[in-house]
Amino acid sequence: AALPDLLLVVDSNGLCRRAHSPSASQRGRAWNSNPLTDYLPATVADQVKHDVQHALQHNTAHVREHAVPSVNEQTVFEARIVPVQAEEGPPIDAVVMLRDMSDREEARRLVEQRAALEVTNAQLQSANAELETFAYAASHDMKSPLRALSNLSTWIEEEIVDVDRPEATRYLDRKSVV
Repeated sequence: AALPDLLLVVDSNGLCRRAHSPSASQRGRAWNSNPLTDYLPATVADQVKHDVQHALQHNTAHVREHAVPSVNEQTVFEARIVPVQAEEGPPIDAVVMLRDMSDREEARRLVEQRAALEVTNAQLQSANAELETFAYAASHDMKSPLRALSNLSTWIEEEIVDVDRPEATRYLDRKSVV
């Protein structure tokens, strides 16, 4: 299941002071002072908490993509963290915007697969062209010696027609079978 887009106001301790989700399943929930682990897997919540602390400490925005593996696929989402400047003093909260990027990642993966298939297809077409050239040359190279042998056997046949040797006639008869 895709991660819903979320908008959180998070303090330096990783507690969500406020939250908003456009998802109908998330509306009306009590959101105040819940830990990030209520909304995100623990490993991702720890990373987001660290990023919030960094953004608050340095008063800078921060963007990071996170991948959350699931049973059949991987959910990729972007976390944008922006410190909220207080009237006096350093920022004490940060706005965390979470956006599901799984569709974009799937599209990127499909584009990469298609490009790889096009390269493979071009290589296959080139190999087929080389094989056709080789087959034509080999066929042509084999026709000339076979034609020479056929001409030689015809010449020998014409020369020994008057000779009464059944063994030679039998060998020449076998030539026409091959």
